[in-house]
Amino acid sequence: MNDQQVTDWCVRNHASLRIGAVWAVPRSCMVFVKTATGYELASIMPYLPEMSQAFTAGHDVPASPSALLQHQRKEYAIHKKVHEAAGLTITDPKGLLNES
Repeated sequence: MNDQQVTDWCVRNHASLRIGAVWAVPRSCMVFVKTATGYELASIMPYLPEMSQAFTAGHDVPASPSALLQHQRKEYAIHKKVHEAAGLTITDPKGLLNES
């Protein structure tokens, strides 16, 4: 997709949801809630023991809790950038992705 297609998708996706609706991003293991101006990060998936087992078995999952958090931070930054280009905000009001 080109930049305009991504921007258009962000606008259409936001318009398709009611305020307070949930938008889950499985690849990112993140759940957002729609606001009037964009989205707020509501929750992130924690690292589960099964993920470590899957990684050991060769599956494409993060190797550790820190690897999952790093992946989520990168994905969040991408979502923030493309949504802001579409005139929408993405925030992390609970500080779920902050450095601990």
